[in-house]
Amino acid sequence: MHENLQKSITEMPEYAELLRRRNAITTPLAAIVLIAYYTFIILVAYAPDFMGRPIVENGLTSVGIIFGLGLILLTFAVTAFYVWYANTLIEPLLHTIYQKAKHDE
Repeated sequence: MHENLQKSITEMPEYAELLRRRNAITTPLAAIVLIAYYTFIILVAYAPDFMGRPIVENGLTSVGIIFGLGLILLTFAVTAFYVWYANTLIEPLLHTIYQKAKHDE
Protein backbone atom coordinates (compact mmCIF):
# COMPACT_ATOMS: atom_id res chain seq x y z
CA MET A 1 0.00 0.00 0.00
CA HIS A 2 2.79 2.44 0.88
CA GLU A 3 4.52 1.72 -2.42
CA ASN A 4 1.33 2.56 -4.35
CA LEU A 5 0.90 5.76 -2.36
CA GLN A 6 4.51 6.73 -2.95
CA LYS A 7 4.16 6.03 -6.67
CA SER A 8 0.96 8.06 -6.91
CA ILE A 9 2.60 11.00 -5.11
CA THR A 10 5.70 10.98 -7.31
CA GLU A 11 3.50 10.95 -10.41
CA MET A 12 1.52 14.03 -9.35
CA PRO A 13 2.25 17.22 -11.34
CA GLU A 14 2.25 19.09 -8.01
CA TYR A 15 5.13 16.90 -6.82
CA ALA A 16 7.16 17.73 -9.93
CA GLU A 17 6.42 21.42 -9.33
CA LEU A 18 7.44 21.06 -5.69
CA LEU A 19 10.80 19.61 -6.68
CA ARG A 20 11.31 22.29 -9.33
CA ARG A 21 10.54 25.13 -6.92
CA ARG A 22 12.69 23.67 -4.16
CA ASN A 23 15.67 23.09 -6.42
CA ALA A 24 15.27 26.50 -8.04
CA ILE A 25 15.94 28.21 -4.72
CA THR A 26 18.20 25.87 -2.74
CA THR A 27 21.00 25.71 -5.30
CA PRO A 28 21.43 29.50 -5.71
CA LEU A 29 21.15 30.14 -1.97
CA ALA A 30 23.70 27.43 -1.18
CA ALA A 31 26.03 28.86 -3.83
CA ILE A 32 25.72 32.38 -2.36
CA VAL A 33 26.59 31.19 1.14
CA LEU A 34 29.44 28.95 0.01
CA ILE A 35 30.99 31.63 -2.20
CA ALA A 36 30.77 34.20 0.59
CA TYR A 37 32.22 31.79 3.17
CA TYR A 38 35.13 30.61 1.00
CA THR A 39 35.87 34.17 -0.10
CA PHE A 40 36.15 35.13 3.56
CA ILE A 41 38.44 32.16 4.33
CA ILE A 42 40.64 32.88 1.29
CA LEU A 43 40.94 36.53 2.29
CA VAL A 44 41.92 35.55 5.83
CA ALA A 45 44.53 33.12 4.49
CA TYR A 46 45.99 35.13 1.61
CA ALA A 47 45.32 38.76 2.55
CA PRO A 48 45.87 38.93 6.31
CA ASP A 49 47.21 42.50 6.10
CA PHE A 50 44.03 43.65 4.39
CA MET A 51 41.75 41.76 6.77
CA GLY A 52 43.69 43.06 9.78
CA ARG A 53 43.58 46.68 8.65
CA PRO A 54 41.60 48.87 11.06
CA ILE A 55 38.45 50.51 9.72
CA VAL A 56 39.46 53.85 11.20
CA GLU A 57 43.00 54.89 11.99
CA ASN A 58 44.07 53.60 15.43
CA GLY A 59 40.71 51.81 15.72
CA LEU A 60 40.16 48.35 17.15
CA THR A 61 37.67 47.09 14.58
CA SER A 62 39.31 45.55 11.54
CA VAL A 63 38.11 44.89 8.01
CA GLY A 64 38.02 41.17 8.87
CA ILE A 65 35.61 41.75 11.75
CA ILE A 66 33.27 43.69 9.47
CA PHE A 67 33.48 40.99 6.80
CA GLY A 68 32.82 38.29 9.41
CA LEU A 69 29.82 40.18 10.76
CA GLY A 70 28.58 40.62 7.19
CA LEU A 71 28.90 36.88 6.64
CA ILE A 72 26.83 36.16 9.74
CA LEU A 73 24.19 38.68 8.66
CA LEU A 74 24.16 37.18 5.16
CA THR A 75 23.47 33.77 6.67
CA PHE A 76 20.52 35.16 8.67
CA ALA A 77 19.18 36.93 5.55
CA VAL A 78 19.44 33.78 3.43
CA THR A 79 17.69 31.76 6.13
CA ALA A 80 14.91 34.33 6.50
CA PHE A 81 14.42 34.46 2.73
CA TYR A 82 14.25 30.66 2.49
CA VAL A 83 11.71 30.46 5.32
CA TRP A 84 9.55 33.06 3.56
CA TYR A 85 9.94 31.27 0.21
CA ALA A 86 9.13 27.86 1.70
CA ASN A 87 6.10 29.13 3.58
CA THR A 88 4.77 31.07 0.59
CA LEU A 89 5.51 28.82 -2.39
CA ILE A 90 6.41 25.34 -1.17
CA GLU A 91 4.03 24.80 1.74
CA PRO A 92 0.84 25.23 -0.34
CA LEU A 93 2.08 22.55 -2.74
CA LEU A 94 2.82 20.23 0.17
CA HIS A 95 -0.69 20.79 1.47
CA THR A 96 -2.18 20.03 -1.96
CA ILE A 97 -0.11 16.86 -2.30
CA TYR A 98 -1.10 15.76 1.20
CA GLN A 99 -4.80 16.33 0.49
CA LYS A 100 -4.66 14.41 -2.80
CA ALA A 101 -2.69 11.56 -1.22
CA LYS A 102 -5.12 11.41 1.69
CA HIS A 103 -8.01 11.28 -0.79
CA ASP A 104 -6.30 8.47 -2.77
CA GLU A 105 -5.89 6.21 0.27
